[in-house]
Amino acid sequence: MLHRWLNSIILRPDRYCYQIPEDVGLCASPVAFPNGQGQLLRGFLFAPLEPEAASHLPSRAVPTVLFCPGTAGNLSSHLYYVELLCRAGCRVLSIDYTGFGQSAGQASLETLVADVLGASDFLQREQHVETMGIFGLSLGANVALMAAAQQPAIRAAAVEGLALYQDITYGVLTDGVMGHHDVTTLLYEDRPPVRRRLDVVNRHFVPAWLARALAGGGMRLFPCPAKDPLTSVALLRDTAVFCMHGVEDSLLPFEGTLQVYNALPGRKDLWLIPEVSHPQEAALAQDGEYVAQLADFFHATLTDHTPRQATTMTLEVAHLRNTGAAGLALTTIMADHTLACRTTWVEAAAHCALAGFESPGLLSGRRLFAVEGRGATAQPRLTPRGQQYRRLWQPLMRDMGQLLHERRVHDMEPVLRRLPSERPEPPFDFFLGLYCVDVMKRAQHTMPHLAHLAAQAFLRYWHYGPAPVSPGTPTLWDLACTIVGRDVAHAQDR
Repeated sequence: MLHRWLNSIILRPDRYCYQIPEDVGLCASPVAFPNGQGQLLRGFLFAPLEPEAASHLPSRAVPTVLFCPGTAGNLSSHLYYVELLCRAGCRVLSIDYTGFGQSAGQASLETLVADVLGASDFLQREQHVETMGIFGLSLGANVALMAAAQQPAIRAAAVEGLALYQDITYGVLTDGVMGHHDVTTLLYEDRPPVRRRLDVVNRHFVPAWLARALAGGGMRLFPCPAKDPLTSVALLRDTAVFCMHGVEDSLLPFEGTLQVYNALPGRKDLWLIPEVSHPQEAALAQDGEYVAQLADFFHATLTDHTPRQATTMTLEVAHLRNTGAAGLALTTIMADHTLACRTTWVEAAAHCALAGFESPGLLSGRRLFAVEGRGATAQPRLTPRGQQYRRLWQPLMRDMGQLLHERRVHDMEPVLRRLPSERPEPPFDFFLGLYCVDVMKRAQHTMPHLAHLAAQAFLRYWHYGPAPVSPGTPTLWDLACTIVGRDVAHAQDR
């Protein structure tokens, strides 16, 4: 019973088809193979797109990468992250976990790692792939590291939004936040300090001693093999690991990713992504730089390509040292409950300003590739998607995400009324529609007026998914039209 309850509140799978590969400009072939119980897992093998971030690479240099989605929905609601990998010049395999989307069986935390290992076996057996990478988000990041620790063919792992579940439980019980957090203030370049925002998911606290006991006991009972990535990383001596986390992730604090990064014994890279919250915000706000970073990491580790990431920083002298071409580096400094993210142009070397930091606890530098200008005028370059997201949609989507994460659906009405009357450009129509789906599912039976508002917005925005749909297959159109009392065929003709 405990396992069923945990599966329902953490995984939150469904069978809806949110998007098909063609909706995001991807070419894909369906795949299917049995899981450990003989139930059929389904997914897609995605072809690489023209590698915009690695155009100098030979056409034969195509890494193969397994993609591990996070919780909620299914693979079809995570295709924009697959798109990033394909734009990075990677061939991608991703599946619906057992009980998600089009895969058979009952969803379970216990089967996630086994499903991904089955996918790696499929690539070796059916596609003759000898070495591969893996990329995971949120819970999928934990799964990716555990799979990499058990599958020698996985030679490179990129992860965003790792979670330490014992820390999550302790944090929720002691101060309502999902994990340990030291940083309270964020600094970007020379702008005024920003107070760090974290989602409060519990307001009934317990003493620290009791929280430690409950967190430790809960960890032993937690049924997910990937619950503690710190146990996985000790086995990753021969696997390159790229740790990413949004600096403004209000759900899972980035301190958990830092613990894992510091414990990694082999080659490791770190990118704390400025001004980005929980997935899937990076796919909107930083998609150009994200594509370039993924391209550099996977091509460098899985092909004979020499990496462009040639900027390193040493704590002792606070200098960025560059062995490659001149470029822009992102420096990250943490001390005194403050995290500062700054960019510095680096020729052969550059000094890192530490003003205001007496004893930095973290000092790192990472080369940026999506850059415009040179020298003092150099700055990160945003794609049109990133520019539009920051200019128009970020506050609205963050407000919706915070209310949903904090389970405050009852406070959603003013935000729903801020939604535009006309359909936004892709992909913003998709992500706003995705939030509306979440509100519909949560409010349908308890707050019908909120579900009605969300359904009306969904019907204005949505034009994704398969058409026609097989008889008997549940659709998001069915859900929305049931709530507003309209005919599905008439709504889809709009």
